[in-house]
Amino acid sequence: MLEIECVPNHLLETTHPPPEPLISHPIFCGHPAVISSICRIPCEVLCRIFLFTLPAAQEFREYEQQLEAERSNRIREGDGGKSELQSSAHRVVSPWILGHVCRHWRNVALSFSRLWSTLVVPYLCTPDPNIDAWPRRTVLGPMFITHLERSANTFLDIVIDPGHYPFSPLGFPDDLLVQSSPRWKSLDCHLQSILPHVSHNLPFLECLTLHGFMSWDDDTQINAPNLREVAISGTLPPFLPWFQITKFR
Repeated sequence: MLEIECVPNHLLETTHPPPEPLISHPIFCGHPAVISSICRIPCEVLCRIFLFTLPAAQEFREYEQQLEAERSNRIREGDGGKSELQSSAHRVVSPWILGHVCRHWRNVALSFSRLWSTLVVPYLCTPDPNIDAWPRRTVLGPMFITHLERSANTFLDIVIDPGHYPFSPLGFPDDLLVQSSPRWKSLDCHLQSILPHVSHNLPFLECLTLHGFMSWDDDTQINAPNLREVAISGTLPPFLPWFQITKFR
């Protein structure tokens, strides 16, 4: 220790000064984001973080209630029902917003099919140009098709709001939505929306949430061998396979 303390001053003066931070280099002065620490996060970790931005069905419905309440107030005030809550809808369209942050995030988001496994149908629709009424009916458009394609073959969590449920011009549910039912892992919908059209083809459905009131025929059945969790607010449908349900609320 004493030897270190006795190092001549002229030797200390000849040592190299500590290198300047990389961000001060002229090449990076105008592009600090290039060396940002967040850009060095491994893609696997970034994917995990992205998953926490996905919406839950309950969160979507709470947002819808707020949106409808504000819309009703604005209609009564005569301004057409335009809402300021749209800016807070980032959670229900999170995969799309993540892809607009930077090129790196976009590449990660597009390559991670699980990130696109939640489909909140109203926010993947476009207004029906043939109906000029409020609330306007919607149809599944390019945004829904793209979202479904990016989900690849992963299991899906579907949320369908009854006030926005899309129908084709002939009155039948959109074929793309129905055809994806074999991949559904959870479904949150209104009793009279899409369930009657897909009840025979839900092999991987584990969680079902139903809203509303409706009468059912005795012949109605649901083919969901993996269904274990059911939540109902409204009519108790008789067609559910109660013998295999382990959680009910």
